[in-house]
Amino acid sequence: MGMCCKKKVADGGQLKRKIIIQTATTVQDDFGEETETWANTVTMWASIQPVSGSESITGNQINPEVTHKIMMRYTAGVTPKNRVLYGTRVFDINVVRNIFEENRWLELLCKEDI
Repeated sequence: MGMCCKKKVADGGQLKRKIIIQTATTVQDDFGEETETWANTVTMWASIQPVSGSESITGNQINPEVTHKIMMRYTAGVTPKNRVLYGTRVFDINVVRNIFEENRWLELLCKEDI
C-alpha cells in the first residue's frame, strides 16, 4: 500500500500524556504468600482518547471492554498482560495493534479500571 493511501496515524505533537507501561510480577510477603504487584517497565508519551459508543462496536457487537484508545510509539513486548498507568488512572490492555505492521506505532485498546 503506497504512502498516499495510508491515513495519518499520529505525530509526535499529539503524544501529550506521560504514561507508564507496567508488568505484573509475583512477590512473596513476610508469610510466604504470593502476591501480584505491578512493576514499571517503560515510561513514554502517548495520546489517550475515550472511545465513543460507535467505536466500541466490533463486528456488529458492542464491546464494553474497551473504554479508551491509547496511541504510542512502537515498543517491543507490550501485550495484554501489561497495563497502563496514567497519573492515578489504570488502564487494562485488551488489544495491542501494531499499526500497518511497521513497528512505528502501537494502538492499545483498553478498559479503564475504575
